[in-house]
Amino acid sequence: MTTTKKTLLLTGASRGIGHATVKHFHAAEWRVITVSRQPFDKICPWPQGEKDHIQADLNDVDQYPDMIAKIRTKLAESETGGKLAALVNNAGISPKLEGGRRMDALATSLATWQNVFNVNLFAPALLGQGLFEELKAAQGSVVNVTSIAGSKVHPFAGAAYASSKAALVPGRLQSIGEMWYQFIENMVKQVLGHEGKKFFPLVFSLFSFVLISNMLGMFPYFFTVTSHVIVTAALAVFVVALVVVVGISKHGLGWFKLFVPHGVPMVILPFISIIEIISFLSRPISLGLRLFGNMLAGHIVLKVFAGFVVVLGSLGFGGVIGAIAPLAMAVALTALEFLVAFLQAFVFAILTCVYLNDALHPSH
Repeated sequence: MTTTKKTLLLTGASRGIGHATVKHFHAAEWRVITVSRQPFDKICPWPQGEKDHIQADLNDVDQYPDMIAKIRTKLAESETGGKLAALVNNAGISPKLEGGRRMDALATSLATWQNVFNVNLFAPALLGQGLFEELKAAQGSVVNVTSIAGSKVHPFAGAAYASSKAALVPGRLQSIGEMWYQFIENMVKQVLGHEGKKFFPLVFSLFSFVLISNMLGMFPYFFTVTSHVIVTAALAVFVVALVVVVGISKHGLGWFKLFVPHGVPMVILPFISIIEIISFLSRPISLGLRLFGNMLAGHIVLKVFAGFVVVLGSLGFGGVIGAIAPLAMAVALTALEFLVAFLQAFVFAILTCVYLNDALHPSH
């Protein structure tokens, strides 16, 4: 008996995000049928890639009947069972005006707009219409990547901006973004496991806010919001309150077993439980004060040494010579403060994961 696979129909699979998507779904043992105006690229092969590739131009509406017929033929094979689990439109074009300017409503011809919307917007609608029965059979989903990208930019940025894609060889900014994302993703995965994936946006946002706030405070004329206890306390109380809400919503009153360690003799159990409760209630205090104290103390020490430099420098030649030592110390402390800025953001994020783990798995 032939085992059927879930099937993905992916447009725009010739590079970048398309290649990454194919690799991800193949790793999950899906069958991937690709559509692109380019022939199959043997430089980046995948199993059955050439066999399951259809070369067609999504901008040419006259090609859709033949394209859909070829796709349906492949979906009718026993390997797929006539079902389409997902239709993902990753294709996108982003024509530029003279000088590399982005398209706008005043300077762009109707024909150019039509080309953009045929590929970026109408393609998933037309493919969805033609493959409706296969999608229905699998209770499949339709995802338009260009629409997701377009919703994240300024409303006046131009519709063609939605088709911008990550490079196959990332630039510096993209590399930083990918490393940032993967760093937090690995942290969440290692501490919370698969069940904790839903908390990734929260942990990522907290880490990013604390890190960027800390870093901005290192530059003149910026304000270090994390050196104010009201800010760090609010973040800490929010995290601990979320732990309580998640724990009770998931486990009910059974979550309070967190404060009743297993294997403790009944004689001392009340005292241990009180200690556990006090320890839990102290979490927002330690979480908030740690961040506040480190950022405030570091800036105070840095300001003191910088003040020495200014005062000694105003005393003439001898003072300038004497200012060299505090100046060197100020430079060293600045480097240390950048390290502390990152470490405090990391500590805040990792402790958030640890506390959330108590909500998901309240066992000792």
